[in-house]
Amino acid sequence: MNKKASINLSINMIIVLIIGIVILGLALGFVNGMFNTLEKQFEEKISAEPEAPSPSSAQPVTVSSEMKVLDIQEPAVYKIKIKNPTETDWTGVVPKITCGSTPWNFDGVQVNSKNIDSGDVAEYLYMFTVPQRAAGDYLCKASAFNNSEATDTGFYKEFSIRING
Repeated sequence: MNKKASINLSINMIIVLIIGIVILGLALGFVNGMFNTLEKQFEEKISAEPEAPSPSSAQPVTVSSEMKVLDIQEPAVYKIKIKNPTETDWTGVVPKITCGSTPWNFDGVQVNSKNIDSGDVAEYLYMFTVPQRAAGDYLCKASAFNNSEATDTGFYKEFSIRING
């Protein structure tokens, strides 16, 4: 009788293990599908966004859209170009976006810093999701920020965002 009970226990354990593995596989497939969907959304946004105009010494920072209408929780993409019009090389430069007295900030946005030699241009991709409770019209500024020295270069481009509520 003892052997029969231990065999039943072993069979039950194997069945529970198989069910657990199947559920884990389904959960991983679901998560993978969600990430693929988000990746496709951002890829579509990136390809739909026009290139930023070429910057000049007179306008060293350019953005892809000077007026954008967005919805709350919508992913937003900006292509930004920064030219170094000075005679010294810049290290660790990132674009920094500020929008008046917005109810949110862009501090959590990760943009890779780049070194920009004198007279050269760097291109950036700036992505964020519009937060809730952000409806309104905003005058924004994309500035060239020297991350390695934690200083603003003084060069910027203004643009507008309208967020539908």
